Amino acid sequence: MFKLLFKIIGSIILVIAIIVGVAVWKGGEPFRWIGDGTIIIGEAIKEVGNTIDDIKQGQKKAARKIIQLKEELDSIQGKRKEGKKTQPENKDGTANKN
Repeated sequence: MFKLLFKIIGSIILVIAIIVGVAVWKGGEPFRWIGDGTIIIGEAIKEVGNTIDDIKQGQKKAARKIIQLKEELDSIQGKRKEGKKTQPENKDGTANKN
């Protein structure tokens, strides 16, 4: 059991040493694609963040517009109620034209 564990740990250390050796020997050229990929991923994340910020701003504007519309509808409905109080209605629901 301990021999197996020792072999696994030893092989992991050997692989890490080989990777570090190749990176130093070649000047990091074999692993440059990792850096390029992270730059591309970083730019994509920024774009997604900007898009989400735009959506949030749009939601805030839409919420404000909805509130304004609701207030306008409430004021119109209030005016209608006031108008109905002053004008008596017929049995069929229409206002008198007196």
